[in-house]
Parts: sequence; structure tokens; C-alpha cells
Amino acid sequence: MSRSGALIGMLCTAVLGFGLGWWFALPSAPLQPVAEPPTRPPAANSVANRTAAPGPLQAARRLLAQKSWFALEQWLRNSLPGSEAEPEEQALLNAEIVRAIAAQANKHDALVQLRVLDILLVERPGEVTILQHKADLQILSGRLEPALETYFQILDQQPLPEIVADVWVAIERLTSALDAQFKSQQSHAARVAFWRQTTARYPPSDQFRLQLAKALIGAGDTPAAQQILRETGTADITAQARDEVEAMLNARTATLDFDNRGDRILADVRSAAGLQMTLLVDSGATITALSRDALRRAGARRAGRSVRLQTAGGVVEADVYTVDELWVQGRSLREVTVVELPVELAGLDGLLGTDLLRRLNWAVDKL
Repeated sequence: MSRSGALIGMLCTAVLGFGLGWWFALPSAPLQPVAEPPTRPPAANSVANRTAAPGPLQAARRLLAQKSWFALEQWLRNSLPGSEAEPEEQALLNAEIVRAIAAQANKHDALVQLRVLDILLVERPGEVTILQHKADLQILSGRLEPALETYFQILDQQPLPEIVADVWVAIERLTSALDAQFKSQQSHAARVAFWRQTTARYPPSDQFRLQLAKALIGAGDTPAAQQILRETGTADITAQARDEVEAMLNARTATLDFDNRGDRILADVRSAAGLQMTLLVDSGATITALSRDALRRAGARRAGRSVRLQTAGGVVEADVYTVDELWVQGRSLREVTVVELPVELAGLDGLLGTDLLRRLNWAVDKL
């Protein structure tokens, strides 16, 4: 290597060394971490917030899924009034609760499930579906009289005809079961009180009045039974059913005391207005017959038909009449069917036949 080249190399080395020495001689600064930009919480109405935070009814749905009926009852009592849930959401939850109770009804949980339904009824009074399931739970838990009242509440809402039909079937079963229960326990006072209350709860039913009359007969209160029977029509019962109860009542009253005049037995008969008639007791006559004047006094109405009668003079046609009420020997008979007497009987207003004698529970062979 030439002398000039060596000098140039030494000069470059010196310059490089001086530069590095100066650099390392400078004061050093500590390293700082790089700060990340601050994060912002999601807005209240953001998608992230709606999916992360449960809705106001999610707690109830969890309890419902866990079948925690007691906890659900407490949640409803504390959270349902003034709930922030939308009405549509609340209605959906109510429907879910009712469906769950219908599917999971059992004796063990019946009482708490009833309380849950009562809470829902505060928000939705008169809701027929809720009332139906309430009645089912009351029957399941043996609370028959409250169940009967619940069915009457359903009728108060004037539901669809098919629901009305089902409700009346249930009411008939309940009243029959309760009546049998009172009779088996010989609880006459409780039986009378039950039928009084039931009749007052649904006045249009003659069936309930008839049952009240039977309860009164069983309790020995024949005057009250007679009064109830006078008020009983045939709106939802047959005339035969009422006649049977009438016969029961007459069997409990005093013995018939006919006027025996030698070869004739006479009966004292009065109209509803108190007009007196005297009838000949005739065990050979199958139907009671009144003279034309007696028909007028009894307030009889034409039935629009006639029957053929065998008399001593042959077969005759006789018009049929209906009398609202007759009193025979002090006993009341309602809706009495009679015919016009085809012949005149001196001093008599007609014949008392076996049709009314049987209603009076009087054996024909006693005559």
C-alpha cells in the first residue's frame, strides 16, 4: 500500500472514533411506554349494550325455567307494579307463566301457583284464560267452593258459547260433589247455607232453587221449602223434577185428612187466589177433572189440546187445561194439568184423580 493511502485510512479512523465518543458522551433519556388511546364505554342504546344487559323480564324467565315458583311469586310482587317492561313484553311473559302453570300443575305447587295467578289477575282482571287455570288449580288443591266462585266469575265475563258450555258442566259437577259431601257429613245447616249462597250468586237458575228446597226439606224446614218451591219455575229443569221435590215436601208435612162421608171421600181444594172447591177423591180416575166454573175459579189456561175419556155414557173428548197452583188439603201443587169435567156432579166441583194423589205421595190403596 502507498504512503498516501495509509495516511487517508488513519485519518478516517480518527474521525470515526471522535464521532462515536461524542455520541456516547451525551446524557441518556429514559424510555417511555407508548400510551394507548382511551376507550369509551358503549352508549346506552348501542347494540353491544342491548345484547350484554338482560331485559327487565329476564330474571322472571330464568325463575320460570327453573320452576322456582316461590321466587317467581316474590319477583312478581316486587317488580311487576311499575315495571319498565313494554306492555307487549309483559303480556308475553304472562302468557308464558300461564302456559307453564298449565303444563306443570301439581298438588305440591298448587297453592303458590294460585298466588302467582292472582298477581297476574291484578294486572289483567277478568282474564278468562287465567281464571280457567285458577279454577283447575283450586279443584286440584281440594278448594271446591272457591273453584265454584271462580267459574261464576268466568260467566260474569260473558265468554264464548263453547266456554260457557264447558263452565256449566264444571259447575254441575262441583255442586253435585259439594251437595254429596254435605249429605254424607249430615251437615244440614251447611248444606242449606251453600245452596242459599249459590242461588243468590246466580238467581236465574231454577235448578239451584230446587236444590235449595231439597236441602231445606232435609233440614226439616218445610215452610221455607214450600216458599222456595213456589218461586221455582222450569227455566233449566223439567216439570217432573220439580214434581218429585214437591212430593218429597208433601211427604214431610202432616198426613192428608180427607173428609170421609160414608161411601165418598172429599178433598178440600183451593186456588192460588184462595177460592174454595170440593173434589171427589176418585182412585179410578187417572187425571183430575174440574167443572167449567171450577176451571174459572182456579185461573186455568187452555193447553191447546184434548184427550179422550171413558165415562159411564161412553167415550168423550175433553179439553186440557193448566193451572199454575192448586192447594189440596193444605199442600201446594204447581203447574197442575187438568181436564174439563165432561159431566155434572151435584154439589161437587170435580174429581181428584190419581195423578195428583201420587204427587201428594198418597198411596192409592189407602183410599
